[in-house]
Amino acid sequence: MKKLLLVAMAMVCAKMMFAQQGFYLGGRLVAPQSTWLMNKNDADEGPELDWKSTIGVAGGIAVGYNVSDNMGFEMNILFSGQGQKYEGKIETKDQANTTIIRTEVYTAQTKLMYMKLPLLFKVNTNPESTVGFTFFTGPQFDFLMGCKEEYNGTYTGSAGNGSWKSELDKDEITTTYSPSGASSSTSTTKLSGKPYKGFGVDWVLGLGAQFNLSENFQLTATFRA
Repeated sequence: MKKLLLVAMAMVCAKMMFAQQGFYLGGRLVAPQSTWLMNKNDADEGPELDWKSTIGVAGGIAVGYNVSDNMGFEMNILFSGQGQKYEGKIETKDQANTTIIRTEVYTAQTKLMYMKLPLLFKVNTNPESTVGFTFFTGPQFDFLMGCKEEYNGTYTGSAGNGSWKSELDKDEITTTYSPSGASSSTSTTKLSGKPYKGFGVDWVLGLGAQFNLSENFQLTATFRA
């Protein structure tokens, strides 16, 4: 089973109606994030499956309440595009395991879309300062909204050359083989179960700086994991 690890997100939050105490409403602006899908089975594949750096984006809204000048709670509603890029090389040998009879080279990408609901406890330095610092942490509830996987490869060998393309959309895999000098063929396979969990819970940590642009408007830039 694949485990999703969101390792980095640079998030900018513009807060309207900011006050030392009381409610506030803000927008989580589009943020770049580095995401990774990792598990032991994939790691054991070696050059047949290599992870590549994958960048997604996220954005949404923030609603919070400051119980004091330096402490408060916040809930976000975020829509987050995540996933993983791969590339690999597969070599098939003959029965004697001495001669390579087929070589496949491919690239692949998993695309996941989540709605995330983090519930955060946060603390900050003096809110009246022009520049301050903030820290937050708390649980996050993840709802999978959609998933896709795309594979593109070429093969060469004693039995012929060609290319192939495979796509997973929800729970259905469609694969098209295009041999050199021959007609393409397409097959469809329906999975017996869902490839990814529809719901998950994780933990959020964040640290950043806040800038008071006016009495009622604040900009916060944070590193979020």
